[in-house]
Amino acid sequence: MTSEKTSKALAEAIRLKDQNFESLKRRNGEKVRLNKQSETTEKQLEITILEVSKVKGELDSALVEVSGLKRIDPSSEDDYDNEASIGEQSQESEDGTGDAEDDGDGDGVETQSDIVKGSASNEDDL
Repeated sequence: MTSEKTSKALAEAIRLKDQNFESLKRRNGEKVRLNKQSETTEKQLEITILEVSKVKGELDSALVEVSGLKRIDPSSEDDYDNEASIGEQSQESEDGTGDAEDDGDGDGVETQSDIVKGSASNEDDL
């Protein structure tokens, strides 16, 4: 091998070594960045878990309190049934399947539209 060929081979080997070294540095930098990102995400996850546990504890306490109140006031279950019934009546009115106004059917329920219509008819009387 001539010295010129040796010199070219040596220069090529140095160039390849430098490329390899730069590639390793980039990979290492990416690995360090990903590790930091992972640590940050892990800390955020731990904080979120603690917050969720705190909220769950508060909800559990509220449920125990409500459960205790229901034992003291058994009519609270009836209130739930009444709320469901009112919701169904509202849905019927929106669908047009229920009474659009209180037409003296004796139920004593006066809707907002009844009040507005009553106001308008009172103005006509003036």
